[in-house]
Amino acid sequence: MRPYSIELCILTSNIEYPGSRVLLCTIEHHQVSGGAKNVDKIFTGENRCDAPGIREGNYQFANHERDQTALSREYMMNKIRIHVLTGLWDEYTLIDSGNTRKLERIGPYIIDREEPKAWWVPDRPKEIWAQSAAVQSRNGHWKLRKGTPREWIVGFKSLVAEVKLTDTSRHVGIFPEQSPHWEWLMKKTAADVSGSKNLLNLFGYTGMATLAAVSAGYDVTHVDASKPAMLWARRNAELSDLGHARIRWILDDASKFVAREVRRRSDYHGIVMDPPSFGRGPKGEIWKAEKKLNELMMECRKLLEYRGEFLLITVYNLDISALSLSNLMKDTFHGLGGVIDVGELALQQEGGDKILPRSIYARWERS
Repeated sequence: MRPYSIELCILTSNIEYPGSRVLLCTIEHHQVSGGAKNVDKIFTGENRCDAPGIREGNYQFANHERDQTALSREYMMNKIRIHVLTGLWDEYTLIDSGNTRKLERIGPYIIDREEPKAWWVPDRPKEIWAQSAAVQSRNGHWKLRKGTPREWIVGFKSLVAEVKLTDTSRHVGIFPEQSPHWEWLMKKTAADVSGSKNLLNLFGYTGMATLAAVSAGYDVTHVDASKPAMLWARRNAELSDLGHARIRWILDDASKFVAREVRRRSDYHGIVMDPPSFGRGPKGEIWKAEKKLNELMMECRKLLEYRGEFLLITVYNLDISALSLSNLMKDTFHGLGGVIDVGELALQQEGGDKILPRSIYARWERS
């Protein structure tokens, strides 16, 4: 069989932007009797990759604008491309992480909250952590320093979002690791849109992807099964001066809504989704991603067949890898062609080399 390889790329911003610095290492596996050879170790920096089955070569920094075409040709030859995307956002900093906690600055406030994926030891001393304006307990409740509000606003480019510290949710209303996706939506569509195009945002939560798409010229259908999340998203639209933008706000079960749109023969230029691992619809409908995601993706394909340009999915809290999403996307868009990118969304820790993994994503684009 032909060898296959996985290329791991760490980007300081979204892959679409010229000048991004991409750390590349090619790992080449040769199929042999009994399966692929084991990879024992990989070295970084100037060290050689000398594990069994690995093609000898250095890590290198590549100018994305210069090398994009050549790299794309390589990836077409039976290779899988895995990215790690870390966003750049003035209103957010990951100060430290470890011991299943993370220390963050969101806008003007420093907060200390749970982070199950931070297994390592914190870099900063306890005195730095003690400066937190708010600390989230193991049961999700917040302890606020005197004068710290439970609500404040932050900006992302032209968008504004409300941050809330509530005792009913472990989330604060924004997912900073998704900022490369927001930026990608704003940049890509702003350059491509001529006339009205429509986008479907499923499991839209507090609406940052919706607002990013609207600011770029899309008419957006925002679907979520949670009334509080829907009200929060509409509040963010008003704060962003997009309260009168062309947004359809749909309080509904995502799967049921998509099925109705298929029956209506609706079509979309793009679909964004952020499905939970488990959830309930407004009428008690049960969502389990491992049982229903594949069917939902196939239904979404029907909405994109005519003039669809892309589908972007982000997944949290599922026991799957980016390779699993790659396989799912290949099944979904078999026969339609296009390009599939997969990877992780992560947060780069301030002043160090640690990167906190947060979620996985996959994106299909029609070529």
